[in-house]
Parts: sequence; C-alpha cells; structure tokens
Amino acid sequence: MGHAPPTTVRQLADETGISNETTEFAADMADAVSRSGVVDDSLPSAVAAGCLHAAVRALGAETSDARSRCREPKPNHNWNHQVRHNRSDNGSTEMTISKAASITPASLRKHSREAATIYLDSDAEMADARTRQRLTRLTLR
Repeated sequence: MGHAPPTTVRQLADETGISNETTEFAADMADAVSRSGVVDDSLPSAVAAGCLHAAVRALGAETSDARSRCREPKPNHNWNHQVRHNRSDNGSTEMTISKAASITPASLRKHSREAATIYLDSDAEMADARTRQRLTRLTLR
C-alpha cells in the first residue's frame, strides 16, 4: 500500500458525501496504513479510496447520494417493474467512491481489503467489537 495522507481521505470524503464520523475513522485507517511501512506503487488516491470504503463498510455508513437514492427509487429507462428498482445501482457507495477516485470497483475492493488488514494488525484502538468484526469480514472477501 502506498502513502495516503489523511487530507487526501478527507478531500475524497467531502467529494463523495461521507459523514464526519466515517471520515475520521478512514483518516485513522490511512494514518495506520502510512505508518505500517508496507509500500508499493499504489496511487495515494487509490489507497485513500480503499481506506474510505473500508471505513464505510466497517461502520455501516453510506454516501448521502446513495441514501437519497435508496429512499425514493425513481423510475427511468432501466426501471425493472417486477422488483421495483433500477436494474443497476449506479448510486451505490462503492461506485460513488470508485468514480471519485478514478479507479475500478475491483481495485477499490482490493485496496479496501489491504487497508482493513493493515488496520486490524496495527495497534489502533477501534470503537467496538462490531467494527472489528465487519473489518475482519471485509478482509476475508
């Protein structure tokens, strides 16, 4: 993993509409990743996106855009009348972060797993056992 300063994480979070609590957790994760000494040729924006995605998954949060789309599905040309939602969920948190960081969803998931693994191995204190459990599940995918 490359070096992802917490400011890069905060900029990406502002761009995607992630909550402050999730942003701070992602910034802590980015700090742990940068302190780990595990470095390769990853882009800082990809590492920041991975930290942000891992934090979103660990805290069960989502972007404000994804929340608003989940509340009121609006029929469009992709509307599936049988299941009452659009065929593709382009407003998902994963897609929102991927687009903002200009990386593929597969790359986002890879960086997210790596960031979660490094964070779990670090000496950082997590908020609760549920967060640790969600991060552990993320690393196993």
